[in-house]
Amino acid sequence: MPDLQTLSDQELINTSHHLRHVALRGSGDALSEAQRHEAELRRRFGKVDRAAAWNGLDGHVKERAKPSPEPLTLTAATEKFIIATADTATQSGEALRDLLHNLRVLLKMDIAFVAELVNGQKVYRELDHAEASKVSVQSGATAPLETTLCQRVVDGRAPQIMRDARSDPSLADLAAVHAMDIGAYLSTPVVLRDGSVYGTLCCISHTSRSALGSRQLDSLRYVAEIVAAELEKRRG
Repeated sequence: MPDLQTLSDQELINTSHHLRHVALRGSGDALSEAQRHEAELRRRFGKVDRAAAWNGLDGHVKERAKPSPEPLTLTAATEKFIIATADTATQSGEALRDLLHNLRVLLKMDIAFVAELVNGQKVYRELDHAEASKVSVQSGATAPLETTLCQRVVDGRAPQIMRDARSDPSLADLAAVHAMDIGAYLSTPVVLRDGSVYGTLCCISHTSRSALGSRQLDSLRYVAEIVAAELEKRRG
């Protein structure tokens, strides 16, 4: 593992840029290295816009760009998450909520959340929802596993894509469908490196969505891998 303090500023910027792109193609090892490089960038430059530095030719860090009110692309959102969580001293909750927000908006869903499945309970760890959503679930709320769609997805009793959950007779007695006002549902397990299931990453629409398919599920799985890598880092 190279000593990052021996790298020049421009070498560090270029290597960090390369590692981020490799990490975003699904390499867990590259993700760990990308976060280590980002932490060194933060130590040297503080909270700055790394993209501006990478686009510069003179090796100097430019002024931070003003944030755009428009949702980021999924690649840009995950890159932002990697930067925000590079330092293990940073609280990752806000960064994860920001990532969930971009995922939810890009997929045109009403709710996005990460839940941990532990001790017979589903625990909402982080959640983002549309302003118009009437669901009042907050981070930290719990529900018995057997009343949730998450558990059914993890154990294979329910599919990861549900375009119209209300019309599925097998879900008629499931409390979560009514409590969360689930019309359409996307869910994928968050799997740690040892193969254990931490929980799920899910998106909910209050209306049915006939167009949901593999492209949206692939986006969800992609973000779930990034979230799993961050959980591994936090656990040490």
